[in-house]
Amino acid sequence: MDRQELSSILREHRNKNGVLIKRICAQMDAGANIVNRLERALYNYNCNTWLAYMDAIGTIAQVSLGKKVMHINSTDDIVEFIKKVREEKEMSQREFGSKCNISHITVANIERGQTRVTIDVFLSILNAFGYELQILDKVTNN
Repeated sequence: MDRQELSSILREHRNKNGVLIKRICAQMDAGANIVNRLERALYNYNCNTWLAYMDAIGTIAQVSLGKKVMHINSTDDIVEFIKKVREEKEMSQREFGSKCNISHITVANIERGQTRVTIDVFLSILNAFGYELQILDKVTNN
């Protein structure tokens, strides 16, 4: 999945759930331009923005690989997921970064909480290791 596909899925959920841009802006404390750029995938936004948007439209992210399933509710969950994947694969930060097309310094900074994870980095990690990302409605979780 890439940013454009994710943004399209998010727009579909917003429309299906009948959430107005004005409500999203109020909940995110952001301008309509931020929401519009996110929905149109015009920039590599950080995962805080993505998670706030998903909360505003009543959705949650789920990553899975086979029977392994994890819900992503916060940036802490994202950092935990990244660490867990790297440790399970028994990879150095350098090897992990190389596989995901990001620098090992970025991996180290993410794991220390010094760098915010962008959506492109998160999707790159998911794609590199074969994880599936699903956007689920909070109410029904499907």
